[in-house]
Amino acid sequence: MAALLRFDGDKICGTYLEPDNLICRGKYACIWGTNLKELKLNKPDLPRYSYRYKAAELYRKAAAFTQDRSIQAACYFTAGTLLKNIAPKVANADFKKLAEIAPELIENNWFKPLRKVGVELNDFYGKNQFFYSIGGIRNLKPPMPVVPEVKLPEYDGKTETLVTLADIEFRKMQCGEDSWSVPQIMYAYYLAGKRGDARGFAGCGDMLLSCNGDLFQMLAYYQAALAIEPEQMSARIGVGAVYIAFGCFKEGIEEFRKAADRKVTDWKIPAEKALYGRLCYQLFQVYASGEAGIKVDEDCALIYLQKAINAGDPDALSFKKKMEDAAAGNEEED
Repeated sequence: MAALLRFDGDKICGTYLEPDNLICRGKYACIWGTNLKELKLNKPDLPRYSYRYKAAELYRKAAAFTQDRSIQAACYFTAGTLLKNIAPKVANADFKKLAEIAPELIENNWFKPLRKVGVELNDFYGKNQFFYSIGGIRNLKPPMPVVPEVKLPEYDGKTETLVTLADIEFRKMQCGEDSWSVPQIMYAYYLAGKRGDARGFAGCGDMLLSCNGDLFQMLAYYQAALAIEPEQMSARIGVGAVYIAFGCFKEGIEEFRKAADRKVTDWKIPAEKALYGRLCYQLFQVYASGEAGIKVDEDCALIYLQKAINAGDPDALSFKKKMEDAAAGNEEED
């Protein structure tokens, strides 16, 4: 319930007029809320962002129900972070609790900025959305939706050709060129997947990803693709992307690594090689800089940089050249 109010409290118990002014999307001054005397007379006796206070109180109650200090720390940190800018005196009580059990979440004698919290806290937020009851995001297995049948343009009926055609039309759509309709491309991928081609279901997930579609549906398609072909790279990357979108960074990076650590010596499809190179370069950046709460690991970063270079990723090759030029410059100075 605390997580529900944290993410969607304005929709559940925010006020349409004063004090939250949702009628003006929370903006001040609002002609319908703050500027009309008649409405001010009927203003409820609530502080602005009252749902944040409610969420914070629920996090404190959750902390009292457990002996797990990591969960207690996450609860007090979240409660205080919700209120530190609007009610610092109230948040100070959470800060004092946090200082006793998790000083690593403190910076400059106050709550550490949310962007700097470690992966453990990101895990906590991700699991909050699934209420811990399913045992983590890896146990999330949403049902795969059925794509409605639509009439497709003429093709020779082979699965290989169907996936290839769908790929071509998908790329056309992304480039703004004349292409099949979205339902036609989606159905072509779905039909190929039903015929046993993992790339078909992966294509369904990629289509939804490009259109900012439903995350649960994306995950269902990617999981269906991996059930057919566990090494299907696009689907594995897609699962990782969905996990990260849900806030489960650790699990998402692990999925990316599964895709990047596969042993490939012969790339038959140039687009897959390019995707692999891009993935490895992104992992290099994650481990080189400690993005997404992942600890810096220089050895791991160099491994993925070399993989990206071997795959011909343009950014990796550019980075390599800059390092070589810098090294050559230092030699000349010596």
